[in-house]
Amino acid sequence: MYTRVESSRSVRAGALHTTAIALAILVNAPVVSAGPAADRGSVAADEQAGSVTPAVPVTLRRSGPVDDANDGDGAVVNSAEINGRLLVAPASDLAGSPVLPGSIAKTGTTHTLITANQGITGRYASMQVPATLALAVTQGTDRIAALSLFARSTHFSPLVNASIDYANQRLLDRPSAALAARRSNLYDGDGNSLPKAFARLTPEAYAAATQIGVDDALTLGQSTRGPAFAPYAKDTGLFTFGQGLGGWHTLRGDPATGSAPATSRAYGALGGIGFADAGWVVGAFAGNLTNHQEVEGLGSETRVGSLVTGAHGRYSSGSGLGFSSAITFDGGRARTHRWLPDGRRVWSHYDLNSMVSDLSVFYALDAGHAWTLTPRAGLTYVRTVRGGAKEQGGSVFALDVTSEHHTAGVADGALTLARSDGSAEPWRPYVTLGARYQFQGRGVRTLAGYADGPLTLAAIGASRAELVGTAGAGAGYRPSDAIEIFAGAAAQTGRDDHQESITAGVRARF
Repeated sequence: MYTRVESSRSVRAGALHTTAIALAILVNAPVVSAGPAADRGSVAADEQAGSVTPAVPVTLRRSGPVDDANDGDGAVVNSAEINGRLLVAPASDLAGSPVLPGSIAKTGTTHTLITANQGITGRYASMQVPATLALAVTQGTDRIAALSLFARSTHFSPLVNASIDYANQRLLDRPSAALAARRSNLYDGDGNSLPKAFARLTPEAYAAATQIGVDDALTLGQSTRGPAFAPYAKDTGLFTFGQGLGGWHTLRGDPATGSAPATSRAYGALGGIGFADAGWVVGAFAGNLTNHQEVEGLGSETRVGSLVTGAHGRYSSGSGLGFSSAITFDGGRARTHRWLPDGRRVWSHYDLNSMVSDLSVFYALDAGHAWTLTPRAGLTYVRTVRGGAKEQGGSVFALDVTSEHHTAGVADGALTLARSDGSAEPWRPYVTLGARYQFQGRGVRTLAGYADGPLTLAAIGASRAELVGTAGAGAGYRPSDAIEIFAGAAAQTGRDDHQESITAGVRARF
């Protein structure tokens, strides 16, 4: 049963019993009579109960306490005062469709709907307004009020709506004066939420940064399988090598999740020493990689400088069957900059470390005329740990970001046509076609919070394609039996996932 408050009068004595009140707080609407003027807002005494109950339904129309002289004049009521107690029956519901004036409905503004100067006894089981209204109805000891919230929209991405939900929770948690002073940066002059501003509040830049660890892992995995890391089959003894690397990677955004596109560029160098004998090769290597990543539309940039160390092994039998393996540690230090809706630029430092394991099996088939056709299948696992971060820069929206452990698994296959290892020709070109399938860890996410809030603000970064095609080509040149110079280029392409890379270096035998 709903007892609708349908009068513009104050209840002046006793107590008001309700099983429910349905709010109908209107703007610029005339008073609608619910019965004869003499009855509208009158009360009937209940002698036995010693209380007062409404004689007819009542609708809240005017602001504040209402006197009889104003009945029926068309004024607007947005609250009412009860001069007595409000008794709420068990399992009662408070529901309705309040509409507040623009100046009152601004985000963060609290508007009192009902006050009872002798208090409210009992609590409503639920207090609800339609989802289209950005309001939260709360009940205190002597009043019921509506707090204007940031409005969600079906036109916003899931990430933006999640950011709005977090901001609304901060409003309900009674934010600091500094946060309250900056909330106007998040809505326009009409009180509408600004989706671009809310997107910048999320920790998406940190989620996307985790993909840098996977990029490095795949780059290093391919390098350890390449010509720099092992001499040809007939070469034995100690050798050393050095090579430069460069790459560009674009991950498109996903409208379904709301993640933004991320673009990165990387460069670095590797060098090492090894020993080859009877088809076996073992060695160690070290180097550095530098990555720059930007997330479109978020005003963010992440730079990661990494120190790389690792060990590798390779074996090739006389029949053509062989394998290669490597384990690599990529220890990175990251710095992220972000521009926020309040016009401030914040930054943070954190660790970004990856452990990479790579294994591949191949079989070299004689294609005639000193050429080989080599199918290869490989598996790469990477475990990336992104450390927690605390942003600096003096903004109330600066984030505290949780750490993240991310595991990715990639399987690949390729077919390579190349000059035979046993060929005496100084030029050794090759071409490779293949595919790569990521069966684990394509998506990345993280949690954060701002203004001393809980670390529950979630963000999803740009994800990798499940399946991409790969292609590569290059050549080696041997000016002497002890030295080889090589260079190559490779690319991968898939749905919303495109990458290009280049490498060049030299290998020398002692």
